[in-house]
Amino acid sequence: MEDYEKDAVFALFVKSLNSIQDLTKAKEDREEAEIRYREAQKAIHRTQTALEVFLDLSGSSSWRVVLNAIGRKRFSDALALANYSPTFIEEALKASQHADEDEELSELAPLSELNESEQDINIKTLVWEKLKNAADRGITARQIIDALRAVGVEMHDKTVGMNLYRLSQEGLARRHGRTWFPVLAGREETSNEVPSADIFE
Repeated sequence: MEDYEKDAVFALFVKSLNSIQDLTKAKEDREEAEIRYREAQKAIHRTQTALEVFLDLSGSSSWRVVLNAIGRKRFSDALALANYSPTFIEEALKASQHADEDEELSELAPLSELNESEQDINIKTLVWEKLKNAADRGITARQIIDALRAVGVEMHDKTVGMNLYRLSQEGLARRHGRTWFPVLAGREETSNEVPSADIFE
């Protein structure tokens, strides 16, 4: 074997070894993440059980129940202490204002899903693409969730709804009932009003 061939084999072997190490580390990280995920689920269950001593959380919107119980100021303070972004806090409060008085605000997603992370920005882009592709037909939040999961995108059920709400606040989306439509530049829309219903449906 020529020296240049040996050099090529050496370089490729090193790259292969590095890839094996990366794979091993990724597997360890995934296992640790799964453990943290299970622990977080148990913690959520424990805190929900404790909250039920004081509040009726039998409905689908425990956050709305807490908001009504402790008020907007303490609700916002709690989200801030839990490291939710100021933008997220503002949108959570706006969402509660748009809900009908007789209609519960859907429970929002946890920090790992709805903070303004790179993952969230990417999902927002995917949601916008699905919305644009739907055009005049419109599309529901559930249809977007199913379409993204079909191609391997995992997310909390509320992530798509919150991103649709964000797009509506930016003037890029509007909703009629449960169906969302894109607001495209240069096109006349029949209505810019966002009905006061559950943004996550």
